[in-house]
Amino acid sequence: MNRTFGLPTQSTRRGGRSASPWFWRHWTLLAALTVLPALTAEAQPKTPVGQVTIGLGGLAGFPAGDDFGTGMGVNAWFAFRVTSFLLLELNASWTTGTVESRPTRFSGGRYRLIPVQAGLRLGRSLGDRTFAYAAGGGAYTVHRITVDESLRATWEGLGFEIREEVDPVLRPYVGLGGLYRFTRHFLLSLDARLVIGGGTVGRWTLRDRTTQTAASGNIPDVSTGGFTLRGGFAYTF
Repeated sequence: MNRTFGLPTQSTRRGGRSASPWFWRHWTLLAALTVLPALTAEAQPKTPVGQVTIGLGGLAGFPAGDDFGTGMGVNAWFAFRVTSFLLLELNASWTTGTVESRPTRFSGGRYRLIPVQAGLRLGRSLGDRTFAYAAGGGAYTVHRITVDESLRATWEGLGFEIREEVDPVLRPYVGLGGLYRFTRHFLLSLDARLVIGGGTVGRWTLRDRTTQTAASGNIPDVSTGGFTLRGGFAYTF
């Protein structure tokens, strides 16, 4: 059988039966290879989120328990889009607020919470401008406590140095949020998160500045959970 560029020639047409199935089988395959990629591309959901998104904004923090008061801070995050509905995220924030003064607990002062969160965002595009998502992962939080200045000065006048601290903790978090694209590359972001925290150990230390001897004790069941509300801007590309 003679063939030229995959097409049946005059000699193959004389064969009748064998040429026609051969012709339609090969050209159907060629049409499928040409058309299906275009159909698949059209079926892909549109998303306002690029491959990489970087965000920056402010937050309000509401720690659980009675040891720490409401705080304010800043938040920075990075997201990498794996698919149209799945993003990997890395999130870091800094929050400061008041440490409550309570008997057998902390002496009072200021706290700084520095959590680093790593996890996933699972979401859906609502049109070509809005992306709504649920988030979840793990949060590693470092606590920094500064004892009230007047109390610290009183102890220093007596020859002592006072220090209070909380152990770093790793806790799960969940959240809900949304992104709204208002230009080609810039987004508005709004996000609410809950760190699911149990109790951890805090401690106080009182050190004699002359002899360097120290007394210390534990502060049990310091709550490490809390709720944050975050808003800001993001750049996506």
